[in-house]
Amino acid sequence: MVIGRHARHVKAAEAAQYIFGFTCVNDVTARDLQKKDGQWTGPKALTPSAGGPRDRPARPGRLERLRVRTFVDGEKKQDAPIHDMIFTVPFLIEFITRFMTLEPVT
Repeated sequence: MVIGRHARHVKAAEAAQYIFGFTCVNDVTARDLQKKDGQWTGPKALTPSAGGPRDRPARPGRLERLRVRTFVDGEKKQDAPIHDMIFTVPFLIEFITRFMTLEPVT
């Protein structure tokens, strides 16, 4: 998700108001570094990890219909609605903003 406004202590029921839109991110985890120091932050935050365009605005009612689709060399590897995720988007926003502030995209 791309955050559209300052978000701190957001309730799940209000989370959609803080979402600007959605984008894809390439999770390039350096497994060798992860195994070496036992931490996840550094190996998951390397420069090659890149996000896609930030111009996918959220529209009312759209959140429930979003899907994650992954293709490798044109072959579909994943296709599932986000409501099948273990944790919902509103839950994640509420959980994360208990501990950190999410800032809007500039």
